[in-house]
Amino acid sequence: MRFQTSDIDTYQQSKAYVDTMLVPLLPVALDDDLRQKVAMGEYISLVTMEMEKQFRGRLMQLPPLMYLSSESVTEIGERLGMWADAFKKRWQKPCDLDDE
Repeated sequence: MRFQTSDIDTYQQSKAYVDTMLVPLLPVALDDDLRQKVAMGEYISLVTMEMEKQFRGRLMQLPPLMYLSSESVTEIGERLGMWADAFKKRWQKPCDLDDE
């Protein structure tokens, strides 16, 4: 299920079966690597759409987390961690977001 109004009703009815939230990570740059970054984003979007189709009813595809290509892995990880923390608080069952 995607993060859009047409899928939210389905999510509400089957949220007991949804055990995965998918957050696509998309790089953004307006420099000489623009073409490469756009191609990477397109590829990530295609893979994400296929995963959503294959795991429909078990997976909720969230909006992409866009990051500047100049950001460090640590900075991106911190932002992703904030997303994970927000969803942990609202998640209704145990999940794989717990720190190991």
